[in-house]
Amino acid sequence: MNGLETVLSAARSLHAATPAMQAFSPWECRSTPKHQAPQPMPALGGHIKGGFDRPGTAATQLLIDAIRAAADLGHWIQTYTEAEVGRHFLDNYGYYELIGPGGHFQSEQMRGYVAYWGGRVCFMTGTAMPPKSFISALAGRRGSWRWAARM
Repeated sequence: MNGLETVLSAARSLHAATPAMQAFSPWECRSTPKHQAPQPMPALGGHIKGGFDRPGTAATQLLIDAIRAAADLGHWIQTYTEAEVGRHFLDNYGYYELIGPGGHFQSEQMRGYVAYWGGRVCFMTGTAMPPKSFISALAGRRGSWRWAARM
């Protein structure tokens, strides 16, 4: 099993162990692996690979460890421009689609993202957002991971 397959497996296990996520959306993922070249982001180095100093919970630790170990394999994306959010935000933000039409594992049934916000950045503060199911897999001094089960 490669690193991203381990992330997918850990996400599936977390979903299976979390009634709130199951109630929000069933795991409907018939996926096909799709090779995507790794694409780094500024926060990949010290922040993600070595910046977290707090463990997750018993339920989230497997996913945290898998994400951290496979961070270099993700095709990280940033959808904002510096004019919109500033350089500090871009240096501390990124995500990749793990499961979905454009993900590392193609699926038309669901989408799942791995996202990072670090360096004390705020995401969409004060903005009404559509319902999503988030589990905070890890929070530390430098940021937090979120697993979005469905967009």
